[in-house]
Amino acid sequence: MLSRDLYQASAYCDKTEYTGPTLADKDDEWLGKGYYFWDNNIDDAHWWGNIHYSGSYIITKSAYDYHSTEYLDLVSLREHKEYIQKACSYLEKRAKKLGREEKITIGKVIEILKKSDRNFKFKAIRACPVPIKSKRISFDTDGQCLMFPNAKYQICVIDKSFLIEEPILHFSKVLT
Repeated sequence: MLSRDLYQASAYCDKTEYTGPTLADKDDEWLGKGYYFWDNNIDDAHWWGNIHYSGSYIITKSAYDYHSTEYLDLVSLREHKEYIQKACSYLEKRAKKLGREEKITIGKVIEILKKSDRNFKFKAIRACPVPIKSKRISFDTDGQCLMFPNAKYQICVIDKSFLIEEPILHFSKVLT
């Protein structure tokens, strides 16, 4: 087992008691619904908190087993990238056949796979965030998936049993 730290930046709310990590559950979440953490770099969580929460945020810390087979690794496992690419291609072709111009995002593909693929047993997804304006998988002219070079990694935790440490409040920065 190789334990790696995870950090989640969330908006500060005036609560007296910490209630755990924040669930992202909107329909347009880039990796689907789940608990979003920055993988192994607290500086990424601070960056997110400063940009997205105007510097008033908390950071939750947890950990996961990097050697686990329970996460969909879209950073370094070719077969996992191909799995998502094939699903995306299938959905795009199906939409065209039905005469629909539909934007197929990674999050949409993952949500469909969670519900329709009995082999989808992942408890988390590890990926490089793509530029915010481009939330879809990009393909070059040969249909190959383009991966964007980025030093930041995110983990979307679908099932909290994936975490090997109970999430704790690690840091808070409140602007008055």
